[in-house]
Amino acid sequence: MTDKNFSKSIDSMRENEADLSRMFHHLFDCELHFETNSIVISFKRDEEPQIRNILRRAIQANVVKRIVYAPSTVSMVLNLEDAYNYFLK
Repeated sequence: MTDKNFSKSIDSMRENEADLSRMFHHLFDCELHFETNSIVISFKRDEEPQIRNILRRAIQANVVKRIVYAPSTVSMVLNLEDAYNYFLK
């Protein structure tokens, strides 16, 4: 975990994305994709217990924009700043 604050400068945004990538890849087998002000995290459906836990926590924290269920994956779209502040603070 880090106590850094979220920053919106271009260089800081790259650092913020790197921090989130490291954290999620350390904890989960997932794919991350960054969009403008959003992060998309895709989990394999065969990791159902872990997916349910992280989805529940993110929904309770009100950082989820959208959840997409596909045959082999579950993806959640999060506000980048909210995700950073929730998962890394």
